[in-house]
Amino acid sequence: PAGMLFYHSQLVSVNLTTNEHLNMGRYEYLKNAAAHGKKSPWDQGVVHNCMDRLARPGDHSYLLPNEDHEEQLQALIQRSNSLHPSSGDNVV
Repeated sequence: PAGMLFYHSQLVSVNLTTNEHLNMGRYEYLKNAAAHGKKSPWDQGVVHNCMDRLARPGDHSYLLPNEDHEEQLQALIQRSNSLHPSSGDNVV
């Protein structure tokens, strides 16, 4: 239990998910962040990262920083709709 707490505390401190940490080489946005000396494009420093994870995450948590957010939102909506085609309801 202590090892898991330590590992996930480290992830929170740099604002990464377990999936992102384990598959860092697969995600372009993580490669670009590493080129700028960060582990994650969402890294805002330990205090802000902890507040962002421990308080309720806002919509910004799901968008890449400094990108066209409208385009990203549409891509997320399309992906969600493709994962749940039988519902008939579009995610807005």
